[in-house]
Amino acid sequence: MPPRVDASLRLHASTYRFAAPCPPRSLPKKQYAARIYTFSTNKYGVKAGQDQAFWEDKGWIDKQDPRGWFQWYCRFFQGRRSADDARQISRWKGVVGDKGRWMRALCNKIVAANKRWDDASVSPVIRQTLLHWAFELTEDEFDRMRAQL
Repeated sequence: MPPRVDASLRLHASTYRFAAPCPPRSLPKKQYAARIYTFSTNKYGVKAGQDQAFWEDKGWIDKQDPRGWFQWYCRFFQGRRSADDARQISRWKGVVGDKGRWMRALCNKIVAANKRWDDASVSPVIRQTLLHWAFELTEDEFDRMRAQL
């Protein structure tokens, strides 16, 4: 059984597919290790965010995890703890948490469009952003967030 992850992260069950090994051996390296953003490999086929080269140029990559947040997350999930954990968890909560900017934005857009929680036509860019942060909206999460809006 993988190490327990901070329950406040409320990670979607689909993220557990990356538990061991992380990334999965079956995932082509170009899908997680390109320095230049390749949006065609994304689930929604859209550009969401910046590429690795941009982050490197800004000096935002910690040398312990040169692949960025994804690498930190894999190592954290597998049990590693480091001085960078609080910062990374805070970043995750800012995107996906209860007050997370992108989680709330997606739920608001779904409600405004009067669509189902899983209608991919509602903001595929935000949905892809959430996937970059190891989160995919579920019906339960949508219902929970809708009650807070």
